[in-house]
Amino acid sequence: MENIFSQEWAERFAHRWNDTNDMVDPLAAAHFDSIIAFGFINEINPVVTLEVRNGKIEQAGLFNATSSPVANWDLRAA
Repeated sequence: MENIFSQEWAERFAHRWNDTNDMVDPLAAAHFDSIIAFGFINEINPVVTLEVRNGKIEQAGLFNATSSPVANWDLRAA
């Protein structure tokens, strides 16, 4: 079974997010910028980070402890 928070998952998630005008347009109007992390409750670090700029995901990929930006939102799954 594919890991829910894989590189492929992050890229598909970003593509769907960016293709959903009902998501992007209001966030762009609000000038929404954020770093969103996804991972598992029992892990120290997240697995994936998304960089949102002006409502669109500009970067999506695996978390890197030395180069990933600090998350504004850290969403964890059991």
